[in-house]
Amino acid sequence: MLTVHAAKGLEFDRVFIADAVNGRFPQEARPTTLLSVDDRQWLSQHGVNGPFIQAAAESEEASLWYVAVTRAKQRLTIVFSQEALAGSAQAPSRFIPSDRIPQDVTVIDREPLLLRALRSGDARLRERLIERGALANAPILAAYAEFGNAAFAPVATRPLRRERPLSVGNVEKWLRCPRQIFYERFANLQQQGSTAMDLGSMLHKTLERFHEIHTDFTAVAPGAAETWIAELRTLRAENWDATQYDTPLVAQAAAQRADVALSGYARSLEAYARRRPFRVEKREMQVTVQVGPGSLSGKVDRIDVDPAGGRTVVDYKSGNARADSLAKAMSRVLDDWDAADAQESPRPRIAGKASNDLKVQLALYATAVDGAAAVAYVYLAGAKEIPNRNGAAIDLTPLDANTQRFTTGLLDELRRDVLDPLAESRLLTLPVTEDIEVCRFCAYKNICPGPEAAA
Repeated sequence: MLTVHAAKGLEFDRVFIADAVNGRFPQEARPTTLLSVDDRQWLSQHGVNGPFIQAAAESEEASLWYVAVTRAKQRLTIVFSQEALAGSAQAPSRFIPSDRIPQDVTVIDREPLLLRALRSGDARLRERLIERGALANAPILAAYAEFGNAAFAPVATRPLRRERPLSVGNVEKWLRCPRQIFYERFANLQQQGSTAMDLGSMLHKTLERFHEIHTDFTAVAPGAAETWIAELRTLRAENWDATQYDTPLVAQAAAQRADVALSGYARSLEAYARRRPFRVEKREMQVTVQVGPGSLSGKVDRIDVDPAGGRTVVDYKSGNARADSLAKAMSRVLDDWDAADAQESPRPRIAGKASNDLKVQLALYATAVDGAAAVAYVYLAGAKEIPNRNGAAIDLTPLDANTQRFTTGLLDELRRDVLDPLAESRLLTLPVTEDIEVCRFCAYKNICPGPEAAA
């Protein structure tokens, strides 16, 4: 793969010219950046701008096209798309002879075959999928397959049945977009793993082992971080499995990133412990959060206890710290509730429009931990603006009256909108997010109707 300029003087048996659409090949003429605005105005006044520059640019593009098409000795293939990635229409390059532009355009659909079949109007194809057991691991989809596209839209004929218990982690997805829970927990469509997920899992294991060895941080000596860094890297190496990564290069990059994150954690841990001495009381603790007659399950990474007996519930995050602290994110919700109460109107729901800053797992876990006084998210990649430069970022939130008020309201909404209707067979569907930005990074965007459909 190389540019047209780099291909001058070379020949190849087969040549592919990619993205041959107007605006990119030929590229639209642009004023040179070597001239100031005043210079271009002067040239225009003297008749050497506009058409003159346009013609020169087109001549250069035509020369580049000639170079590109004459590099092929046996076969030349020109590729273009009638639709841009953003969905807007685009025209083939005007350098392509009109009689060589195909009349029948092949549409390339990258959806998984199973999902494409479910979305198709071919009922026989969907029936064959059911007969072959292709939907055996997705019983909700099997039940809805006969409805075609309606499998991914509000269905008013069948109540949802929970195939697997909901977890505390599901609640955060529900806050961003309730429909994600439909796909993951009811339709049983699991997201594929990723390098980031593998790296996060390995970091969690390393820190769990480290805090089995080190539990007392009530009298940390200056410089302790340097010793911890060496230990953490040794523990990481013991748990390391390079074969789970796609290539040796990816594995090497992941190992380097892991060591940087662990070094930052050690430095932040020393500074944190000198400000707030603590002992590690429990690790990887299974927790059940009661929500009325129902419950949510989950696992807490760590529980610390301070000298006064107050407990802090700790969770490791392999990514960057949020733009705002948890306290600020909760305050925004409480402000909306206060405004609604002042107008004697219904409080706005949180689900479907919560920001990524609103991390609620620990606030929910804290309801099941006796003596919990604070929660702390440890972001191993540090602050987003300067990742890994200043070590891990720790977002510590006291469990004050505002936190309790927010958590109570969140549990009431979750119970009212999901858990009670589910238990009573009244839950027919789950709505999509109100924020289309959430859809950009969603694993289910190819099958979901999206916010517009919900509106």
